[in-house]
Amino acid sequence: MTFFDKLAEIVGEYVKKGSPIYVEGRLKYGKFTNKDGVEQNTCDIIADSMQLLGGKPSGESAGAPRQAPKQSPRAASGFDDMDSDIPF
Repeated sequence: MTFFDKLAEIVGEYVKKGSPIYVEGRLKYGKFTNKDGVEQNTCDIIADSMQLLGGKPSGESAGAPRQAPKQSPRAASGFDDMDSDIPF
């Protein structure tokens, strides 16, 4: 992925490895010959716009690991409203 100009500065300052982002742009295809003489194909995204997704929770530093909220096993399944008597 390639960013230019002001967008490159923003990405360099705010985006870290693993940060969720949304990118719009165009694809650029190319070819090159590697050091062994084998022709390789490339595909790069040339970014036109980028949007940061998610956010830093309040009171947490940028480097601190995030923990998922604790849920009961029943709540996590998503089947709370189902009837317990299955007819089959």
